[in-house]
Amino acid sequence: MGGDYIHNRLDFKEICRFSFSNIHFFKSVKTVIFAKPYVAVYLFHIVPFMKFINFLYIIFLSFCFIVVSCAKRPVKSPVVSETTTEVSRQGVKIVPDELQGDHTDNTSVQKSWNELAEQVENSETYKQLKRQTEATPVINPGNFSETETQHVKISNYDPFQGKEYLVYDLPAMESEFHYPCNGKLISNYGLRGRRMHTGVDIKANYGDNIYAAFDGVVRMAKYYSGYGNVIVIRHYNGLETVYSHNSKNKVKVNQVVRAGDVIALAGRTGRATTEHLHFEVRVQGQTFNPNLLIDVTNHKLQQKPLYVYKRGASILASNQEKETSEKLLATTNTSSESSKSQPSTVKSSVAGQDSPTADNSNATYHKIVKGDTLYGLALKYKTTVAAICKLNGISSKKILQLGERIRVK
Repeated sequence: MGGDYIHNRLDFKEICRFSFSNIHFFKSVKTVIFAKPYVAVYLFHIVPFMKFINFLYIIFLSFCFIVVSCAKRPVKSPVVSETTTEVSRQGVKIVPDELQGDHTDNTSVQKSWNELAEQVENSETYKQLKRQTEATPVINPGNFSETETQHVKISNYDPFQGKEYLVYDLPAMESEFHYPCNGKLISNYGLRGRRMHTGVDIKANYGDNIYAAFDGVVRMAKYYSGYGNVIVIRHYNGLETVYSHNSKNKVKVNQVVRAGDVIALAGRTGRATTEHLHFEVRVQGQTFNPNLLIDVTNHKLQQKPLYVYKRGASILASNQEKETSEKLLATTNTSSESSKSQPSTVKSSVAGQDSPTADNSNATYHKIVKGDTLYGLALKYKTTVAAICKLNGISSKKILQLGERIRVK
């Protein structure tokens, strides 16, 4: 019995070798099962296993086929035709209407494109966008020196970068702006007796939030003389804004802030008689009237562009466009009619007060040279220091800059 069992096992191995290599596999299995029934027990375990191996093999081949097919598939890319000057991207053709169709004459096609380009360049919209793109500064503030972090008035950066003027499209910048404090105006920009008030005062309650007006980087955050707790932010557009009399500063130097971020809490530190925010706008250390930038009544930006000019060492601002600083200077000696419009804007941006209503056609100006003083100019032109300060909206302690033109009569 034992010998038969061994013999039968040998027979089964031989049958398996023969069956898996023979095309009549199933016939052989049938013959073996009927001849020796115990072989079915072995096949019951072997046949399902072989079917599973074949199934995995088929999946592997299918995967290889898919990979090879994807690798050979061409990648679509834009096609540029030299004859029709058209661009095709995913079946979409970008061609002017007058250039659609078959074209064989390259000269006529080039002429059509030139005419189209000329029409675009001559359009007012294109000129305005080009002017704004070329004039609007983009600076990268940050990593300020120790001097920059200790003083409010800093002029060692140049947002003009060789340009005649800067232009800010205020209506387009509305989404980038946040009003600095939710309060009403209590004191405007301009002279206070014999002193110059260099910003606007917005009423606030103690501890009210003070917000960053634009995106930028904190240049200064400390207690500073009459400003009390003050924060100065240099913005990416070249402007600097000042927030003072705060009860608490909540930002640090070189900290990046976004428009609307809470940077301080309102208070009355420094020289202040009530809780409020003193808000200034500066360019290269010099202030101009914040009313040219913000609408203090409606708590938003003005709906006119802002133009900032550099005249020698002075900074002028206006909501009216002047092509060059020379043209701006020329307007100061125009007739009385023009003196009520353009010069008044320039005066308000520097001094915070309107120009005199008198005729300016006989006005006298003096260009500052080395050694000039307000007292010396008063003696030379037979006037007084107070009169010169009133005409120019300046303080008697103002430091005169070489090349600056001031009105003496």
